Amino acid sequence: MKPSVSSRILLGLVLFTALAASVHAQKFSSAHWKFKTLVEGSGSGQDVGAEGEMWLKNGTTRMKSEIHGMKSNMIVAEGAIYQWIDGHPTGMKMPRGPKTAASSPDYVNMDIRAKGKKIGTETIDGSVCDVYLLEVTEHGQKAKHTGWLRRDKSGFPAKWVVEAGNAKTTTTNRDIEIPATVPESMMTLPTDVRFQDMAEMMKTMPRQ
Repeated sequence: MKPSVSSRILLGLVLFTALAASVHAQKFSSAHWKFKTLVEGSGSGQDVGAEGEMWLKNGTTRMKSEIHGMKSNMIVAEGAIYQWIDGHPTGMKMPRGPKTAASSPDYVNMDIRAKGKKIGTETIDGSVCDVYLLEVTEHGQKAKHTGWLRRDKSGFPAKWVVEAGNAKTTTTNRDIEIPATVPESMMTLPTDVRFQDMAEMMKTMPRQ
């Protein structure tokens, strides 16, 4: 059984958080790369994979991904997260704050090279990578991050693994461009999609 649209949207947030964790701390002014992510043991009863592309430009992030045939888009700009699905007239706007799933918790902002420890060196797709390990506590749960940082790409991760509880998220990156030429259109919201403000909707929901 394929997950519902809402479940896939939530999964998109999970994937985005994992991807952001692997690159946000590097503070690249611009970048473009392709990725594959596999989430195992998430509690959904099946492993879930996704692949797509990401762009960074001056603090704004754009992700295009495909999950179970659904093509999803996400833009994270200052103060807000926008997500929409190709072919759907409506999307979601979510606040980017400490209580938001894909905001910027400590592990997203971490520098694994400064806070973790180097545990080895490996070569991935012909590129030498320094392997770092960092163990942290996220939302009361212990998590382990392992990053394979490419020497020839200013420490950009070729691979990133997050293990928390029974879940394991593995992301591999390829076709990495640093810096990258990112057109403004990639960072601009579509004009034919109406975004529903989830924060405003929550205010009108009755409290239990």
